[in-house]
Amino acid sequence: MEKIKALNPAYTKVASVNTWSKVFGRSLKRSEKAFNIKVANNQSVWLCDVSQTTGRPMPVIYQNLSGEVEQYQSVLNCLTAFSPQSISNIILAVCQQQIIFALVREIVRQNLTSETAVEAVSYMVCRHLNFDTDMFTFGYLLELMNYDVS
Repeated sequence: MEKIKALNPAYTKVASVNTWSKVFGRSLKRSEKAFNIKVANNQSVWLCDVSQTTGRPMPVIYQNLSGEVEQYQSVLNCLTAFSPQSISNIILAVCQQQIIFALVREIVRQNLTSETAVEAVSYMVCRHLNFDTDMFTFGYLLELMNYDVS
């Protein structure tokens, strides 16, 4: 992945041209060029990023949170007292759950460096606050680990 990031740091989801076609129903845009990279046994493969493709929509493996939080204002006041960020950056989120979850994650990031650990602790805190982050957390972790959902 380091070689790929060196080519273009904006690449987020890279697969072979064949994988894009066969698995995802996507093809390389006419204006784009795939890149060749050496893999095991001195073989090479043609790769491209999702941004270079067109076709069927990509599957969504995580969903944003939606819903309200019990005693929202009290929880918000408590978390903002500990938040390293300005609350105005986070208030742009769409719903109460997304705002609280974002604040919890920022507070946890002050003490943990692993994104997986940040997600795990944030998940447990939100469960304690009686809201479910399953549809976001587990999909996000799969994406973080570059898990193949095909």
